[in-house]
Order: sequence, then structure tokens, then C-alpha cells
Amino acid sequence: KENKKNQLNKSRAEKANARNAKLQHRRPDQVQAQIAELQALEKQGRINATDKRLLVTLERDLQRIKRLQTDDKRAGVIVTSEQQQRREQVQLKRQSRLPKDPTRSVYYDAVFNPYGVPPPGMPYKEVDDADASDSSTTSSVAAIPMPEGTPPPLLSSHHRRSDAEKPPKLEAGENIGGPIRPGRLVQQSASGPVAGAESTTSIQTTYSSAPVLRDLVKESARFKPHRLKAKAKDTE
Repeated sequence: KENKKNQLNKSRAEKANARNAKLQHRRPDQVQAQIAELQALEKQGRINATDKRLLVTLERDLQRIKRLQTDDKRAGVIVTSEQQQRREQVQLKRQSRLPKDPTRSVYYDAVFNPYGVPPPGMPYKEVDDADASDSSTTSSVAAIPMPEGTPPPLLSSHHRRSDAEKPPKLEAGENIGGPIRPGRLVQQSASGPVAGAESTTSIQTTYSSAPVLRDLVKESARFKPHRLKAKAKDTE
């Protein structure tokens, strides 16, 4: 009897420890939200027997979770889930990779990369002092006075290319060899006859063909099978 009693106590203790271990990783706010939903159904009268049993179990689990958290705080133990630990480790790694002065990173950009972090697979590099001094404007250049007024607008490469491709403007009375455009021809004819212009006549070409007589009997003999041709020869 004593052995059975000890075994029962041991199994109960193991079950309680396993249940407490599961409850330690549960968040009390999530359990409280489930309890609130079931209580709302109970007030509306739409709860069934299964939901009632679940409500009782959740209320009991919530009390155990709070009791376990208070016991752990008194003992000085901080219970954290594995997911929280991984999150903290990733955060520490990111902080260790961040440069102390992001502006000295060669990958620094005020908008797209304000922390100066290198892209994946690339080593971290800082700007050399010599490069920084070369890129900066010298004092002699900075001392040159700028002209007054607003600066002229900068033309893009597309506008410069289109201006270069434009043909030169013609002066009054100037003529360039080549075909005459219809618009110019109308203007010149209105003002007077064009010098050296010759009258052109349209040339018409007519095509004609005589009717062709076809002998369909001869043409159909071409498509006669070889066996029929052989039989015809034998009969002859």
C-alpha cells in the first residue's frame, strides 16, 4: 500500500511539473483574451458545454500562470521563451555589426543606408582620410566669388542631342538641293512659277491576257493510279 501511495504521489508530482513547465511559456494576456471571448458568449447565452469546460480550465490555468510568475520573481528567476532568446541574440548580433560612426562607412547613405551597414557578403570598410581630403573642396577654390544672379539652367543630354540633330535654318531666298516638299511647292506656286520646274505626266500601264483553254481529260489522266494504268496496258 505504501508503495502504491508513493507511486501515485510521484506520478502526480510529475504531471504537475509538466503542466507547470507548459504554463510557464504561455502568456497571461493571451489566456485573458480567450477568457474574455468565452465570457462574452456566456453573457449572450450562446455558450455550449464544451466552451464552459474550456472557460473553467482557462481560468484555472491563468491563476497558475500568475502564481508561477510571482514565485519566479521572488526566487529571482526570469523565465524567457526560446523565441525571445533567439530574438535577443539576433538583436545583439545586429548591434555588434553596426559601425560606431555610420558616416565613415563607404556604404553610408543618408536616405537608403543611414547606419552604414555593408550589404550581405561584403566586408565593412571605412573612408580613408586621404580620400576624404581629396574629395573635399580646397580653400582656394572655395574662395572664388560666384557671379551675381541666378545660374543658367542645365540642359540634359537629350536636349543637347536634339539641338545638334536639328537642320540649320534657311534664310530668305536660300535654296537647298533635294526634293521639294508639298508645302513649299504650294507656297512657291502661289507666289509665282518655280524656276527650272518641268511638267510631269503620269504614265499608265495596262496589262491584258488571252483566255487559256485547258483539256481536263488529259490533266485528270496524270492523277490515275499506277495499277489502273498497268491494267489498261494489259487490256490493250
